[in-house]
Amino acid sequence: MSSTIKTSKNDTSNHVFTVIPGDPYRSVFPAHLAEECGADHDTKADAWAWILRVRREENAFNWKLESPTECATELWKSLSDIPTNEDEEIDQDWLDFEKGTPREEIWVWFERSLNVSAAELMYGTE
Repeated sequence: MSSTIKTSKNDTSNHVFTVIPGDPYRSVFPAHLAEECGADHDTKADAWAWILRVRREENAFNWKLESPTECATELWKSLSDIPTNEDEEIDQDWLDFEKGTPREEIWVWFERSLNVSAAELMYGTE
């Protein structure tokens, strides 16, 4: 699942972030960020998390994810491994969310940041 990365800094609509499967997984960035930001990761979720972190730090939210659904699905699986307390707050840090963040706040983040339905991630689509 690799893609051609455009190198123009002026036309950011063509920049794409993606993950190349393998052992290790490789996060792929637009050319002018690739040397500094590209990295190897143990899991797909780690690679997508790194891409989202760099997008935020670079204020690059208008740059496209090659597969936002795959990104959301992998991160959702990762979130499912995070324990919650009796108040439905996460019991450890996850991505940029600190321990004690309400689970519903994270669901809203999925919907707003990745344009996916938390309900569909939870229950699947029919």
